Amino acid sequence: MVPLNNYLKKFKKVLFHKLLVSSGFPKLNILIAKKIQLPTDHNIDKNKLNNYLILIDFIEGWFLKEAAEFFLWVDYIQKKNDISGNIFEAGTYQGKSAILLALMVNTNKERFAICDDFDNKKNKIPVKQLFLKNLKSFFKDISFTEIHSKASSQLNSEECNNIRFFHIDGGHSAEETYQDLQLASESIIESGIIAIDDLFNEFWPGVMEGVYKFLTSNKEIVPLSIGFNKLLLCKKSKQNWYIEQMNQNNWKNYITNKDIVSSKDYLLGNKILILGKPR
Repeated sequence: MVPLNNYLKKFKKVLFHKLLVSSGFPKLNILIAKKIQLPTDHNIDKNKLNNYLILIDFIEGWFLKEAAEFFLWVDYIQKKNDISGNIFEAGTYQGKSAILLALMVNTNKERFAICDDFDNKKNKIPVKQLFLKNLKSFFKDISFTEIHSKASSQLNSEECNNIRFFHIDGGHSAEETYQDLQLASESIIESGIIAIDDLFNEFWPGVMEGVYKFLTSNKEIVPLSIGFNKLLLCKKSKQNWYIEQMNQNNWKNYITNKDIVSSKDYLLGNKILILGKPR
């Protein structure tokens, strides 16, 4: 039997989040909290971003704050090197990671798209409605966003192209993982990044199987970095360049948890940067 206090904690967390969203808090910027100190040349709405990082634990889903900061660091590397392109997410649920990705978009020249089978019968709650409510609590105008309410396997090339950052957190079977990686590899620009969830999650062995099958059959996409339940991939032609960028250690400007350390290793014969807590 699950202890009663676990239910109470869950109830308090969800209730507090609903109160914050319904009050319009993300638009008002009224909560006093320590803010992440981003480089001044990082082109992103810093007020909205700090509100998001405060609220992240109150949005339902599975996305660590450190993973959000990890993505922000990659966004900074891309933007400071004038890498532009659209951002795409396969598997969105209630928008915990999608809100961050939307914040990363330069709406003057980039688009954001998500794909989720919201109408899946497994969902017992109005997931799409909750996602839109969460997204609109941060953005008055979401016209820069395209929503594909279907399985990612049903996407076509016109719906997913010119991508600089592609986040995969959808179906976790080996087949679905492989298909999403194949789609992402065909959709990203030359300097694009693919981020995939749950590589080492023991409850989803299909992800590891799908990733291994893809990486051993597609030699143009290679591992780049691992951290906070995310694996980053890039095109082989850009791997050394990204490694050089990451070796500058400016990740410390983004990852606020001081217990995090970096190390270097190899995955399938490729140099990778690892970020995480030593065990």
